[in-house]
Amino acid sequence: VSSLRLVQAGYFSLSIEWDQPSTPVQGYRLTYGPRGRLLEQSLPADASSVTLESLQPDTEYVINLYPLFSRNGASPSVLNAQNRLDQYYEMVMPFSGTENDINRLFPMASVSLEAVQQLTVETVSEGSVRVKWRRVSGAQAYRLVWGPFTDAEQSRLLGAESTFYTIDGLQPDEGVVIGVAPIVNQRVGEVVTLSSRTNPSTGALSGLRATEVLSQRIRIAWSSFSRATGYKIVWRHEDGTETTQTVAADVSSYTIDGLRPNSAYTVQVSALVGAREGSPAVLSVRTGISFVFSLANADSVRLSWALLKGATGYILRWKEETDVGRGLSVTLPPSSSSYLVTGLRLGRRYRFTIQPTFAGGVSPETFVDERTGNAPSSR
Repeated sequence: VSSLRLVQAGYFSLSIEWDQPSTPVQGYRLTYGPRGRLLEQSLPADASSVTLESLQPDTEYVINLYPLFSRNGASPSVLNAQNRLDQYYEMVMPFSGTENDINRLFPMASVSLEAVQQLTVETVSEGSVRVKWRRVSGAQAYRLVWGPFTDAEQSRLLGAESTFYTIDGLQPDEGVVIGVAPIVNQRVGEVVTLSSRTNPSTGALSGLRATEVLSQRIRIAWSSFSRATGYKIVWRHEDGTETTQTVAADVSSYTIDGLRPNSAYTVQVSALVGAREGSPAVLSVRTGISFVFSLANADSVRLSWALLKGATGYILRWKEETDVGRGLSVTLPPSSSSYLVTGLRLGRRYRFTIQPTFAGGVSPETFVDERTGNAPSSR
């Protein structure tokens, strides 16, 4: 047999090929293993390749291939190969095509190239982790490999500008080994590996709701999670600005201050179990308009607000804090930006609510609670 060669080295496997002899054979006898511990396998006459599986990682193997002729066996072809965790043995074409194309079209080679630096991994959720690294100068692509490595590792070829990748589809609380290697001049360099674990299955937080929505403040609440050691709260403005806050396990409500009036926000709350984070509950909410209270005299107040583009009107409501029901109200035209409320009682606490209306519905209410005779305030 001529040209016995290694075509692919995996973590737990080796693939070899050879050119068939010019003389017809009846089959092949293949022996392989670490020195002194060889295993044997019979192959049919038309075979020209084989993949050896369930091997030990980072181990040198001696492979002998004996062609079987009708009268006697020929001298074996011998190949020494090693499957390793710190080096790939392959050449690849420029970054195009599929991984199968690369393995099929190019012979293997052992190379030593600059490794990626600052490789880190962070858990994202119960089923995903994010890998980050610093680019290698001159790299044309990167190969990312991951898995529990039970003969079922997965891989991706990534572009030259890639510095991160999110691995999805993992199981909760699953250990995963990740390797990244640069591809330079059609060669795969040294692979750097690290281990991580996805978050445990905590289930999505339930009961997330807004209990108060003002022009610059939102108060949220959620149902407590029994195993939580804390909660992570993230709120993101519609322009992408994001803020994060962590609270203790005995907290089930939170007031978010310093928001922008009449703006859309996305709020996420997730349970923390130790250092691990569960799937977040998500809430979309829009803050109210700026609402100003100014005292006119003991039995009346003037309220002012910012006009909203596209509003078809405003509903102003007020009632004493001890009243039940909706109280009194007035509907105002879209040009109105203030209103004088009269007939109030001195020293009584009132809630004043403003709600813009639009052709497609109404916006959230904004309210102020004030006592007649107090100094002016705003919300």
